[in-house]
Amino acid sequence: MKSLPLALLRTWAFIGVVIAYIVFVFGSYRYALAHGGLPYTMWEHWPVFYVVAFLVLSGLGALALLNIRRLRLQPLVAGVLGRLYVVVMSVILFALHLVVACANGDCL
Repeated sequence: MKSLPLALLRTWAFIGVVIAYIVFVFGSYRYALAHGGLPYTMWEHWPVFYVVAFLVLSGLGALALLNIRRLRLQPLVAGVLGRLYVVVMSVILFALHLVVACANGDCL
């Protein structure tokens, strides 16, 4: 039973963040296109930056909870791995944003 919460945290950090972002961007495009616009032109402040920050930091928090011992015993390694997660996940989310935008006719 103890491993289920750990598996859920790990799943959120690597899969849940990606799925949540895809759902957010896809839903934003569908709503905006149904009303004759694009998400960043329809709303003055489309909250995509805040959503990315929230999702990436929530994934980082989930990984921190999974690696409490490493945080305590090897803070430098944990810091490097945390920064690596933030950079890689941000790049993945940006790439997914481009894919969803192109799928909705908003290619660069």
